[in-house]
Amino acid sequence: MNKGKYIFLDVDGVLNHHETYKKKHVNSLYPDLDPECLALFSKLVHSIDYVHIVLSSSWRLIESDMNRLEAAFKEFGIPKWIDITPYLEYEQGKTRGKEINQWLKENNVRKDQIIVLDDNTDMADLKDRLIQTDFMNGGFKEVHFKKALHMLKGNHMAKETKEILEALEAANNTLDNLYKALNALDSAKSWSIADILGGGFLMTYMKRSRVKEAQVYIDNCKASIEKFAKELHDVNEDINISLDTGEFIKFADYFFDGILVDWYVQSNITTAQTQVSNAISRVEHIKELLLHKLNGASVQ
Repeated sequence: MNKGKYIFLDVDGVLNHHETYKKKHVNSLYPDLDPECLALFSKLVHSIDYVHIVLSSSWRLIESDMNRLEAAFKEFGIPKWIDITPYLEYEQGKTRGKEINQWLKENNVRKDQIIVLDDNTDMADLKDRLIQTDFMNGGFKEVHFKKALHMLKGNHMAKETKEILEALEAANNTLDNLYKALNALDSAKSWSIADILGGGFLMTYMKRSRVKEAQVYIDNCKASIEKFAKELHDVNEDINISLDTGEFIKFADYFFDGILVDWYVQSNITTAQTQVSNAISRVEHIKELLLHKLNGASVQ
């Protein structure tokens, strides 16, 4: 239960206020709950991944209150609370904050994973996690929604931005190796054609050198693509690129300078060029998606 984010929810002064009963459109099943506050709270809950509600309100102590609240939650698409905070007797120095702290301790949840929506301030050492509403001034309003969203998503957003930047760095490194490999393959192909058409020792040497150079860059590509795939996994993207020129081709070309082996090398250089070009297109596309995702993470 210690994963995700947690909203400790008071009801009076949060999901209702002193004008609630005067509204003509209040549902008769729960006349003491405000539709506008409920709608905004629903929006908050659905704006956060892996968020859980823990009921800290005195409503948790009365079954009929909980039934009305559950009916309202169902109508507004709000998931039911996963738990309620313990009730501490007054002789135990009861405060809302101590009850919440007791729940945190029992469930191994950190303070930075929570917010408290309440119109009171008896929060002990949790005041920095409190978003205080006002019963006399509209209850849960847009200003509270924005603050709650920032507090719940703040650490996640910073982490997500860091992961995207790391993925972009890996993408640039991968593209650097891919473009170098493609240039080496283009050069190897040119020397290979010249060698097939009757080139001498120099042609053969240059062809072999470029094939060897391309192999080094392709090996580097394999390593960088593996790192890139790992970074993409952290930002919930996916990549599947494989590059393989084969050690046999280099071996055969070096020891057998015959026309058939030359054509085999030529064919595989062309295949490698296609693979690398496709990989470049794929990585460039993913890089664009990452940049778009980065802008989204920064703006939210």
